[in-house]
Amino acid sequence: MTDPSTCNLFVSKKFVHLIDHSNKMNLKPMDFSWDLNPIGSIEIGYCILVLSLEEFRLHGKKIWIELRSRPELNTKLIILTNEEMTESDKGILPSDLIFTLLPWDVKDFQLGITIQSALSTMDLEIKNVQLQSSLYLNSQDIRRITSVGQALAIEHDFGKLIELILLKARELTAADGGSIYLAEKTSSSGEPTHLRFKKSVLLLDADEFLLPIDSKSIAGYVALTKKPLLIEDVHEIPKTSEFNYNSDFDKTHNYYTKSMMTLPMTNPKGEIIGVIQLINRKKSFSKKLTLEELQGNEVLPFSEKDYEIVSSMAGQAAVAIENQRLLNDQKILLESFIQLIAGAIDAKSPYTGAHCERVPILTMMLAEAACKANDGVFRYFNLTDEERYELKIAAWLHDCGKVTTPVHVMDKATKLETIFDRIELVQARLEIYRKQLEINYLKSVINSEDEIQKQEHQKKYLQELQELNSMEELLVQTNHGGEFLSDDVIDKIQKFAETIIEVNGKKQTILTRNEADNLCIRKGTLTTEERLIINGHMVETVKMLEALPFPSNLKRVPEYAGGHHEKMDGKGYPKGLYGGDMSIPARIMAIADVFEALTAQDRPYKKGKTLSETMRIMGFMKEDNHLDPDILDLFITSGVYKDYAKKFLPEDLIDEVDEESILSIRPKTFVLPSKPERDQRWIGFLPEYTNLLSKENHPFNYHRDETGSIVND
Repeated sequence: MTDPSTCNLFVSKKFVHLIDHSNKMNLKPMDFSWDLNPIGSIEIGYCILVLSLEEFRLHGKKIWIELRSRPELNTKLIILTNEEMTESDKGILPSDLIFTLLPWDVKDFQLGITIQSALSTMDLEIKNVQLQSSLYLNSQDIRRITSVGQALAIEHDFGKLIELILLKARELTAADGGSIYLAEKTSSSGEPTHLRFKKSVLLLDADEFLLPIDSKSIAGYVALTKKPLLIEDVHEIPKTSEFNYNSDFDKTHNYYTKSMMTLPMTNPKGEIIGVIQLINRKKSFSKKLTLEELQGNEVLPFSEKDYEIVSSMAGQAAVAIENQRLLNDQKILLESFIQLIAGAIDAKSPYTGAHCERVPILTMMLAEAACKANDGVFRYFNLTDEERYELKIAAWLHDCGKVTTPVHVMDKATKLETIFDRIELVQARLEIYRKQLEINYLKSVINSEDEIQKQEHQKKYLQELQELNSMEELLVQTNHGGEFLSDDVIDKIQKFAETIIEVNGKKQTILTRNEADNLCIRKGTLTTEERLIINGHMVETVKMLEALPFPSNLKRVPEYAGGHHEKMDGKGYPKGLYGGDMSIPARIMAIADVFEALTAQDRPYKKGKTLSETMRIMGFMKEDNHLDPDILDLFITSGVYKDYAKKFLPEDLIDEVDEESILSIRPKTFVLPSKPERDQRWIGFLPEYTNLLSKENHPFNYHRDETGSIVND
């Protein structure tokens, strides 16, 4: 019940005699005809007016003007009359101000009861308003906390997430400043031992530092105990307290910390994730306080309500931070595993060097140049952070199919190499043939009847021996595959391959059919079948990557990684796609792959080419529609090839490049098939690679059903 002394009772002098003076109300006899100042001069509180209907009619408008100027007053009118109010009377002031009508001859006790009833009614109205206001504030707080939770849930940038948590905590409490600390472990197991300072509103450029989780600091104490601290004035912390306030920051930055609220951020398991520390709650969040104001009454202590609100937000923040950490840990694990595979491929064969490691670097450099281009075909090209990450993962996996390529094919340094170089077997047979010639010669000499025959046999033997030595020299030289073989040389080898020798009493050709075919390879060391196996690593790459359940942000990894051997004119592999049908990132990777392969100096079968040689070759590839001409031009004009060379090539390979001559090259024209025909090439692989998909020789011959489960084809 409201204290009666807070009620101002304005009574017409005609009815003062009816008032019980013991009711403790502030009785003010009134002559409403001339003096309304007492109504305008009272303090905030309750106001009851007792007057006649005649006075109400004569002075009601003036009374309403006075009351309207004091909206904070809670007012009720009690009107004494023996007649009904007219419609005109009801329009003088709002009807809710009129509590009741009493008869002119009302008894004093009846008037007293009515006055008490009016006071109680006003009290209930005030409480109702307060309750509604409280409900509104609570619902508003809930909406604010919910909106904060939604904002935290959709923010994927960890740095921005930390900033958002701090900003929202300050907004909810009108705090002038604040900091966030995150818990860290010294090992993968056990409790966190330190807090890492991540962000401060008052010191945006501060470096991160570690703070022990102990009772020496306020943040460390809260992390240790997992209990909040609401401190009205940090300068009045008792000396006997376990924690203390370090004022070095205030002294260094001319600031004054007064009120402080420090809350632990814990996950659903109760593990400490971090600490939110807010300082100096202000009356107005938007107002910037001076040093004097920080020390005065402009700074308020943090309330229990502030704690409840920020505590609710801290729980959401802890979950958001932990989710981000888990996602980041999974991301690191995925990248590490991918790099492990790439490293294994590079380590599997010295012939690939560090190719799988360097191609991603060059790919991302060229992609960044395309994003920065303000004109030409790339003026509208851009990649988001997620798309950049997707391309980087694809670049790391671009040769993952090589893990299935036989080592003796991948590392085939000579034409006769399998598990070992078979040239030694051939030389052993040649030696047998040489001994066979010698035996035949000696037998002929023994059986000769005169000296002339002996000389003829010797001449024939020496000639055959010379031819054999020359053939051996030719075979050894041819085995290295360094020169292009002419038809004459191939004919010579094939004829010699039919030479019969005798081993262990059995006759056989001096070269097997496989050896002869390998030695007759016109260029390089690989047969057509072996070249198909080498190129088939792209089939393996595509099948392996398509078998993986990549999330939506990595769904284009198979396309990016599987297209770097395709050509603009559809003569590439393994699908024979046309360049214009492929994405820009896939075409960028093709440039990076070729440039790295040409300039690499860690391959045992070749020396790295100079920049001028490399770019000249790539110019020919541009002309022959092997590479995207626009991307190659960008590669040159952006200077990416120079930047890469400075970082990864020795100085002796960096020379002047005739950029203009390469830029001026125009690709040869070719006939482009219809779109339906081109689209068909995305389905499956070129015919020559189809047999690589058989169950006998393809380890990744499966697909996923509608549930995502792996099913063998």
